[in-house]
Amino acid sequence: MCIGAAGGIRRALLSELHGTAEKLRKADSEAALNSTANNNMITLEKQWGDTETRLRNFDYRYHTARLHTEGARSSRMLAWLAKGTQQHTPINAIRLDTGVIVNTQSEINNAFRQYYARLYQAEPPSLAPQLVDFFRTSHVNQLTTAQALELDKPIESD
Repeated sequence: MCIGAAGGIRRALLSELHGTAEKLRKADSEAALNSTANNNMITLEKQWGDTETRLRNFDYRYHTARLHTEGARSSRMLAWLAKGTQQHTPINAIRLDTGVIVNTQSEINNAFRQYYARLYQAEPPSLAPQLVDFFRTSHVNQLTTAQALELDKPIESD
């Protein structure tokens, strides 16, 4: 997983946790407006439905509090939350660099093995011929003296 994707997952989980905490605060404040403890529980039941949902939402509140108090450990806890909600999606087909589409699982696994073997091989292939061709065919325009003097002038508004 790249760092950008991890940051996106972390932002998504934080926004989900903050949204849940905000809902809990609203439910608590509405429950506090009623005078009796029985009315408070009835209000919470209406807001959060069954007991499992309420327990799960209070669990989110606990995790949100730990996120703010534990600091550096928050990324580990978010990784645990992400791992718990992660769903594995099977790869049904893959296109090889030759253009062939592979459908069977053994051929897909073999393609991944070959890709990573090329990626992490001990001796990377030499790029010297390609570099020589690149520098031979690339042309960089040279500035004339008049153009250099024009570009050296200070920037002025028209």
